[in-house]
Amino acid sequence: MRYWFASFYGNTCQDSKKSYGRVFKVRESNKELIEKLEKIASRGYSYRWPDGWWIGIEFVKIDDGKTYNKIKKNLAGDLGYGWIIDNILDHGTPEDLDEKFMRKVVEGNEYYLQASEVC
Repeated sequence: MRYWFASFYGNTCQDSKKSYGRVFKVRESNKELIEKLEKIASRGYSYRWPDGWWIGIEFVKIDDGKTYNKIKKNLAGDLGYGWIIDNILDHGTPEDLDEKFMRKVVEGNEYYLQASEVC
């Protein structure tokens, strides 16, 4: 078994007494996911919103099951930003490339377009 922690940090995670993110327990037979997590763990990611808020995401390999259980016990959840972790795992980027609607700003007005209208 291999263990990983996708950890959030930044101005959306200001309570330093808590850990935010998601933990993973991966079977040795799931070589594709292990390979993906090892590649992802070699760099950090961040996501910024237009209003100045940002969040950093770091994937960390956990050495043993005891540490995994300790992190899992103290984990305060993913703050509703689990989609960022999913996007990194699925696309290699925190951006939502499968977004149904895309925002377009024209002369200060916001318009939401179906993804098919943008392509």
